[in-house]
Formats: sequence, C-alpha cells, structure tokens
Amino acid sequence: MADDDVQVKVEDEPVYEAEAEAEPVEGEEGGNIKDAIKDGKNPLDAMDGYTLLVGVLIASIIVFVAAILDLWVTAGAFALLNAGLAYWIFAGSLISIIVTVVMIILKKCAEDASIKAGPIISIILLVIWLAIALPGTFGQFTDLENGWIGCWAGLALSGALAGRAFADKVAAMEAAIKSQTESSATKFALFCGVASLVVLIAASLLGSTFIPTTGASCAAGSQGYAIALAVISMIVAIIILVFANVETLKQHSGMTNMILSIFLVVWWAIGAFYTTFVGPFGGAGCGLNGFIAVWISLFSAISLFKACGLDAVKQWIEKVKGNKGGESNETSNNDDTPAL
Repeated sequence: MADDDVQVKVEDEPVYEAEAEAEPVEGEEGGNIKDAIKDGKNPLDAMDGYTLLVGVLIASIIVFVAAILDLWVTAGAFALLNAGLAYWIFAGSLISIIVTVVMIILKKCAEDASIKAGPIISIILLVIWLAIALPGTFGQFTDLENGWIGCWAGLALSGALAGRAFADKVAAMEAAIKSQTESSATKFALFCGVASLVVLIAASLLGSTFIPTTGASCAAGSQGYAIALAVISMIVAIIILVFANVETLKQHSGMTNMILSIFLVVWWAIGAFYTTFVGPFGGAGCGLNGFIAVWISLFSAISLFKACGLDAVKQWIEKVKGNKGGESNETSNNDDTPAL
C-alpha cells in the first residue's frame, strides 16, 4: 500500500504549464540577439518587427530633440547658416515619429491591418531616413553627438524593417552581391572603394554652403589632397574589381592585386595620418563621416594586402634569404678549399 500511495502522489502532482513555458518565452528574443552577436551576424536580423519599430521611434525622438536644440535653443551660427537642412531634419523626424506610433498601435490593436500596411510603411520610413541621415550627418550633425548617432540608428533600423518586409528580394540581392565578392580581394576592395566615396563626398562638401566651416580648424587647404586621395583609391579599387570579374583578366589578377594592395596600404597610411591629424578631418565640426571613412579605407587596404599580397611577399622574402644563404655557403666552401 505504501508503494501505491507514493505512486499516486507522483502521478497527481500538478504541472503548471505557465511555469514550464515562461522561461523559454521570456528569454527567446534576447537569446537570439546574443546568439547573433556571438556568431558574428547582424543583430538586427534577430529583432522582431515590433522591436524594430520601437527602435525607429527612439531614434526619431533623439533626432527630433537634437533638431529642436539646434534651431531654437542653442541657435548657433552654424544652425542659422544651415537652417533649411535643420528644418527638414525636424520635419522628417516628426513624420517618422507619427508613422511609427501609428504602426505600433496597429500592431497591438489591429494585427491584420499592420501586416497589410507593413511593406508600404517600411519603404516610406526607409526613404525618410535616407533623406535625413545622408545630408544630416554630412551637414548638420558632423561630430559624435546624439543627432549623428540617432540618424544612423534610424537608417539602420528602418533598413532592417524594410528587409523583413521584403525578405525574398533582400535574399536575392545578398546572393547577387555574394557572388561578386566570393574572394577576399574583391570584398575588401569593395569596402575600400565605398569608404573612399564617403571620403570624397565629405571632403567635397567641407567649406561649402552645405557645410559652412571656419576653414582654419578644418584645414580647408588640404581638401584637394583628400579629394585626390579618395579618387585615386576608388580607381585602384575599380581596377581590382575588374581584374577579379573579367574572365580574360583573371589569370593576371594575382600579381595585379598584390601590387595594388601594397600601393593602397602605403597610400592610405600616409593619407589617414595627414587627413586626420592635419586636415581636413582633424578638428571638431569637420565631418565625422569623413574621419571614420578614412580609417575604414586604411584598414580595408591592410586587409586587402593580407588577403592577396602578404603570402606573395613572404615567399619573395624567403626566396631572397635562400639565395643569400646559398651564396654564403658557396663562399665558405671556397674558403675551406686547401691551396695546392
């Protein structure tokens, strides 16, 4: 009887489904984001649509407040000279706030309506943030500040939102890009080319009516050097991409990539130190986009050299050492030969 009682008690013990399910459900999203970061993947891909909308809303509020401060609170000379751009950032971020709030309400109260409107709204948000972030970070928020961070965060989150709405088209685009950048050489050459384009834009706009500067702190005289630095780098990157993708030139790509990667490392090592210590990206308000793009270009050039030039240089050095070693051995043998 005692054994039967024990058996009954075990069988009758209640199981609470809420307790069993609470733990995995509670940590599901955070775990996905952590796993994505751990695996070196984009953490935005692990976020659901609601989380992305909340992120866009927060970024919109940050940029909205930053625009208000520039226009009506601090109202510095910079804001007054660039008032048209500041007003657009104010209006664009306000539109983004309204749109995201409407979508969040729909997602909570009318899921079907939010699903139907999602693709259109995501494209609208992406276009708005492209129009805010690109001119905003080159012209209005040129330092590491809340407005600059908010602009790029809003663009990244709205892009991820659009990517979720058009997942099949994004996958096809990623596959096409991947097919063109299968080798490390083409991938890092593409990175260097895009970063060089950003440097070109940033240097070209400095001192213009779009980005009014005093000139002294940004070393306006070095703008020409920065533009030449970027243009030549872009040309070299295009040559590497052409040699990597044209069938008749692929057989010559190894030597070409090695020589051009060495040139890019030297070119950007000199250029990065000059443009970020002297100018035009060496002072406050001189363009954080250009400053960051310069260093990305340098590290992309180093990675390019590591991928397609380092091994060849090592082999050449070993060959030279081997030849010198052979010559020294022959000399020593000749010295040891007894005289007749």
